[in-house]
Amino acid sequence: MATVPANVIKDRKVIEDRIKDILETGLETTQLMTTDNDLVQGAGMVKEINTYEYQGAVEAVAEGAANTQRGKVVFTSKDYRVQVKQQVFDYTDEQYMKDPMVVEVGAKGMVTTMKNDMNNDYFVELAKTTTLHSDTNFTYDTVVDAIEKMNIPEDESGLFLLIGNDLKATIRKDADFKSSKLGEILYSGQIGDICGVPVVVSKKVPAKTAYLATKEAVTLFMKKDSELENNRDKEHRINTEIGRKVCLVALTDATKAVKITIGAQLLDVPSTQIEEAPQNIDYSTMTLTELRSIAKEKQIEGYSKLKEAELIEAIESIK
Repeated sequence: MATVPANVIKDRKVIEDRIKDILETGLETTQLMTTDNDLVQGAGMVKEINTYEYQGAVEAVAEGAANTQRGKVVFTSKDYRVQVKQQVFDYTDEQYMKDPMVVEVGAKGMVTTMKNDMNNDYFVELAKTTTLHSDTNFTYDTVVDAIEKMNIPEDESGLFLLIGNDLKATIRKDADFKSSKLGEILYSGQIGDICGVPVVVSKKVPAKTAYLATKEAVTLFMKKDSELENNRDKEHRINTEIGRKVCLVALTDATKAVKITIGAQLLDVPSTQIEEAPQNIDYSTMTLTELRSIAKEKQIEGYSKLKEAELIEAIESIK
């Protein structure tokens, strides 16, 4: 990748190389999202991404009768602008003559900075999920209840839990967790899994926040090959290394990700004030799946058979 100057001189000094760690998180988020290498749009072009949902109900029909409800596919569209992700590194012949490590450090720095940027894009998109869950404390039950809100296979394959360092400490201090590990946590520092779900720790996860997700939640669209170039300004003895890729990261299935928030702000508000607080929720903007989820929480009988308008009426009738 790097261009090595032809003229190299030896210095009598003994140079000790120390590389400052600029990696924001060791997590490889590309492993946590779906990769689509068939991006055909160029830089600056807009890619329209549709998120689909099927709405329908099964009915028992009498002889000669037809369904009273018709299934339909609904989708929401969002435009994403394709970006050029580029990293440029310059170094002079004189820098290389003083210490050849400058090339290796620069190459590693370019890769790390690109990784930081990709990780940041992933967490920005993951935070956009509309499937939400909140709890007073982070417990085993918190994870179980959040999973129930997801549209995932019954075997929960591919599911993972993303937490930050604060919730990692919470897990390590949990009495049940420590007793189940029989002291192992004191030696290995491993988190393992919660109710069968692998736990992944990253400094990029905000405090008092966790994400349950599968790879289908976020997609990385990119062209197959990353571009690598190098230039040299012979007159000024400046070498330039360029790395770029054309890509975009997008939340493509919000039903495959739940944002868990710990410690709601209303906890300090007297219960009487909470009960009297006006409910200004516009249920008409919600999908049928979201309405059914709310109806289930409110224990509305026969909610799965109700139409959208009937669900809204039933939900709003409960004070």
